Amino acid sequence: MAKWREREYRQNHGQSVKNLIKVNPQYKIWLKTVFNTTKYLVSNGQPFRGNEENTNFNDQASGGLYLNTFTDLLFAQDPNLEEIAKQLPKNAKYTSPQLQNEVIETLSQIVRETVANECKKAKLFTFMMDGTSDHNNREMEGIALRYWNDSCKGGGIVEHLIDFKLAEDRSAKGLLGIALSTLVDEHDISFTDGVVSNTFDGASVMSGEKGQLDIFN
Repeated sequence: MAKWREREYRQNHGQSVKNLIKVNPQYKIWLKTVFNTTKYLVSNGQPFRGNEENTNFNDQASGGLYLNTFTDLLFAQDPNLEEIAKQLPKNAKYTSPQLQNEVIETLSQIVRETVANECKKAKLFTFMMDGTSDHNNREMEGIALRYWNDSCKGGGIVEHLIDFKLAEDRSAKGLLGIALSTLVDEHDISFTDGVVSNTFDGASVMSGEKGQLDIFN
């Protein structure tokens, strides 16, 4: 709860990562490095933290890959970056687990917006939903889009996950609600004009006339 309140305080007082980017030129240099480091670890499926949730660059034993990437690799390649790190206030180093999670959340939002914009540009698309249980045995639904992307070399069909949502209601109406809220409400992707086909892996409630009518009506 203390960690949540600290995050909520920063958001309410304009101290989120997005707002702090605009404050100081040094912040931009540092944040670009923070985002690139985060993107690299996330895209390669690497763990961030060590045995403890440490934020100290000097404690390599428990720093984890995130902190050690700075000390072992980046600072050695760019001494100026290490100087910037020393000059930053303690509350602006962006090394805490909470800030790491916030950077990941910001990157995921950028990815979702990019996928949505590409899909809207393509106009016609297929959407897919597939469910799986998390470690708390809650049903989670993955929502993916398949569409033509002119940005690919020569153009081509691409398929991207756009979100992952908790499915409290696993009926046809509940699954449709997840799809509509994600695509229409959050990303302004038209269901009535753009859907070419849809697939629901393992969702027997969506098969047959009733499930199909729920979607297209």
